[in-house]
Amino acid sequence: MAALACSSEVWILERYLEMALNEESGVRKQDGYRVISGVSRNIVGRYVAWNWIRQNWGALSAYYDTAISSSVGRIITAVASDFNTEFELSELQAFISDHEDELGSAARVANQMVEGAKSNIDWMAQHYQTIVSWLGENLPGDSYSL
Repeated sequence: MAALACSSEVWILERYLEMALNEESGVRKQDGYRVISGVSRNIVGRYVAWNWIRQNWGALSAYYDTAISSSVGRIITAVASDFNTEFELSELQAFISDHEDELGSAARVANQMVEGAKSNIDWMAQHYQTIVSWLGENLPGDSYSL
């Protein structure tokens, strides 16, 4: 399952995500969250998965009963755990606000991801430039630029 999630081809990742909502695709319902989580760990797939979740929320929340399923919380954690910009935070907060009544048992996890994103933003504000400067001073040539 993890191998398909490693693709850098957006169309493959999107197709794989669609398979997570269809048991006839060969992806069992209980494994669907693994597909979405796997795609979200891919540098390209991170954004593909987040956009896909927002665009397909109705189908996703119906397929994985949000009132009782832990899968939705796992999916939100996988996608949002490394959010570290104000833009990503505002998207996450808007998503939670738009779907507050539908999040069910995943609401607590979603709010924890908001707090995590805030912490990540604070960390970036305090340390990002220090790290970039150190890398610039310690890596040979211009092999590294941010």
